[in-house]
Amino acid sequence: MEDYVFAGISFILLLLIFLFAPLKMTRTAKCLLPLIALVISVIGIYIFEMFTLWHSIILMVFLLLLTAILLQRLPLFNNADHRAKNTSNSSIDEGSKD
Repeated sequence: MEDYVFAGISFILLLLIFLFAPLKMTRTAKCLLPLIALVISVIGIYIFEMFTLWHSIILMVFLLLLTAILLQRLPLFNNADHRAKNTSNSSIDEGSKD
């Protein structure tokens, strides 16, 4: 039970750090990343309590792979769209200089 309380306190601290730190992320990303960390930690605690060690290691690796895939597909950073726009504009501008 104390593991779940520690996970909740960690979530609150991580959320405060993400919200007040000057990161180049959207507001949704600043709230979503600590929430994903909380969900993974709670599922990890539950997995380690319910299964044997080698089962829990396999399940945690699978869970982390799914999380990595999810985080790659979400547009969480502000500068990703800005870079895409700059590369398309710079190629047009360089072509007009010739």
